[in-house]
Amino acid sequence: MAALYVVFARVSQVFAIEPGNVTPFWIPSGLMVALALYRGPVIWPGVFLGAFGGNIWAYIQFDSPAGVLAAVASASFNGVGDVLSTVVMAQFIVRLTGSCYPFTAPRPFVIYALFAVLLGPFISAVFGITGMVLFGHLESAYWWAAVYTWFVGDGVGALVFGPLILSWLFPTQKKYAHRIWVFLVVNAVVAVNACAFFGLIDVPQVLAYGAMVLIPGAFYLVINYEQRLAFTAQALLAFVAVSSIWLNVGPLVSDSQTQSLLQLQLYLAVSSFMVYVIAVVGYERESRLALLESQKSDLEHLYRKDQLTGLWNRYRLSEFIQRELALFKRDLRPFGVMLIDVDDFKLLNDSHGHLAGDTVLVELARLLETHTRESDLLGRWGGEEFVVVVHHCNKSSLQSLGQKICERVAAEAFTGSFAITVSIGATLVQANDTELTLLDRADEALYASKARGKNQITLA
Repeated sequence: MAALYVVFARVSQVFAIEPGNVTPFWIPSGLMVALALYRGPVIWPGVFLGAFGGNIWAYIQFDSPAGVLAAVASASFNGVGDVLSTVVMAQFIVRLTGSCYPFTAPRPFVIYALFAVLLGPFISAVFGITGMVLFGHLESAYWWAAVYTWFVGDGVGALVFGPLILSWLFPTQKKYAHRIWVFLVVNAVVAVNACAFFGLIDVPQVLAYGAMVLIPGAFYLVINYEQRLAFTAQALLAFVAVSSIWLNVGPLVSDSQTQSLLQLQLYLAVSSFMVYVIAVVGYERESRLALLESQKSDLEHLYRKDQLTGLWNRYRLSEFIQRELALFKRDLRPFGVMLIDVDDFKLLNDSHGHLAGDTVLVELARLLETHTRESDLLGRWGGEEFVVVVHHCNKSSLQSLGQKICERVAAEAFTGSFAITVSIGATLVQANDTELTLLDRADEALYASKARGKNQITLA
């Protein structure tokens, strides 16, 4: 952890300017708050040692013992400030949001912004600059200006790099199959346009126009794709903007280097905040849509399934019959409807209770499921009646299926040693049939089976 801090501190200090040796963005602030959210407060010694080592590297002077002690003291102030600004702030974020990934909705993101981007960097700036003033690395007249630029640099670092690092540590939405190609193309478009806008490259007019035409599509994907794309694109844009100031080119450059730094920091803060708000709102929208889709599926299951047996209910059976009728009218594809009724079911209920009757119905439903095809639809019509819509059949196959069901049910030993039989009425679809005429014929055939002695199938 300390080594990571020192490495990225040196990267950040490449862009540092006077007074106070401050930078446009401080990468370790974003890195450490992200890792503190990811790993917890256990990382605090690494944060302290990293801040301490990074500042020793910047300020130590070996020409006198006093210079060494001053650097150690100043670096210690900075280490304490960084622990408070990242590790402690991360714990506040987790406690207030209940999550280690605070970019799922506007409220957690606002909490992240308050603690990691505003309060934390301010604490770090006060500790760091105060230590520099107390131990002779900065004149007291520059205290407020240095605190301000330090605060903004740390805040921009936490705003740009904290979400970026967390988005790669935690899984986010995955909406497209070819994610790597989307990622590379969008970032290439962002890079070309950013470099051209900030004056880092001169591109041919055709390429410039082509890249501009792709901006709306890239913007759409940044909004609708997983968050790591938006966060990575914004970090890339930030590096391009900082490089333009470093090379003294582009629209943010002014006569004063300090003014250029402040303009750059303001641009990075505003652009990052806007992009991340859009990404967070998009994430919340996708999460809500996924939740609604799940709830819709649950509701459909509830209103289309029979609560007792788990089979399709009358509503779903009616839908399926209507679909089969439409297919028959279009393709003349025959199908059959089979109405199954448990013989003497009222006697079973009266003799053994409704609980025993319900148990028999559930077991009968499982038995019927084993004798229907995936292309058929089995459901409970109501009470002790079941319906099978037999897809693509003829008279012979329909008769054979009904006979097999009668035999298997009669041979089954149900819980409680109950022996039951079923009567079946069946019919094939005919020209000009409706759902009502089909079911009426099946019902008449069912009564014929009952009248002829039960435990048999009658084909209308």
